[in-house]
Amino acid sequence: MQIDNKTQVILDFYLPIHAQQVASISQIPVLSYAWIYADQSPKLPRSYRIIGTVKEYQLIQVLS
Repeated sequence: MQIDNKTQVILDFYLPIHAQQVASISQIPVLSYAWIYADQSPKLPRSYRIIGTVKEYQLIQVLS
């Protein structure tokens, strides 16, 4: 994922150090957070909540 320096600083500040990439949204543990491309959000099941959007990315929370 290519992002500019300002966005990278914000992500580094807010994301935990143990953040990791997963191959599928279904691999994200319950009550965890993840960044996805905004164009993927219409495909999300109802068990996910969109917290916010930064440029073309969205922060989601896995609810169940």
